[in-house]
Amino acid sequence: MSTDRTGVTPAAVPVDARDVAAGDVLTLADPASVQDTHTVVKAVSASARVDGEPIVGIVELDGTLGSVPPGSPAFDSDGAVVGMITATADDAPAAVVPIDLVRVVADEIIELGAATHPRLGVRARNPTEIDGVGETGSLVTALTIGGPAALGGVKVGDVIVEIDGEPIDSMEAMVATLRSREPGDSVVVVVQRAGDLVNCPVELGSQLDATA
Repeated sequence: MSTDRTGVTPAAVPVDARDVAAGDVLTLADPASVQDTHTVVKAVSASARVDGEPIVGIVELDGTLGSVPPGSPAFDSDGAVVGMITATADDAPAAVVPIDLVRVVADEIIELGAATHPRLGVRARNPTEIDGVGETGSLVTALTIGGPAALGGVKVGDVIVEIDGEPIDSMEAMVATLRSREPGDSVVVVVQRAGDLVNCPVELGSQLDATA
């Protein structure tokens, strides 16, 4: 197998970024042969920020981004492309968009002219001890009026604990799970409400249609 201009030997195909784990070492490289290495801190994180807002579902690396520009590939130790570097704040951890999400977005831009993502229509955060609802799941703090979640019966104060059989232990996990779905998909969102589990059938919307 040949070595490209970055000095990294690429694998035949990109790997699923879900194979990336904390402690893995990634090489960031661009066509100008600038290279840097980072260790994965979290495979799915909300620590990186752009314009003050968290980026959810990215691979968080140790330290800030070096001289390798955003848009460059990230390789694992086998030379497989696991993601694309994304721009973050100067003092924020370096971050990589998982390759599976990159592929989805690229296909959407080619087909639709813009990227779209499935929309649940909630604002959420990780619950804390003071919320009195446990410390796992994704606590719904606001709903889009007439949005998919609201129409499906989700309420403010609910804790989302499962989506279509996949356990949700955090807000980051909720976003990552939703990104594996498509707009228009029907899912069952299981919420914890007043100590009970409630099934909410939801048809996911599209970010392209969102007005709020």
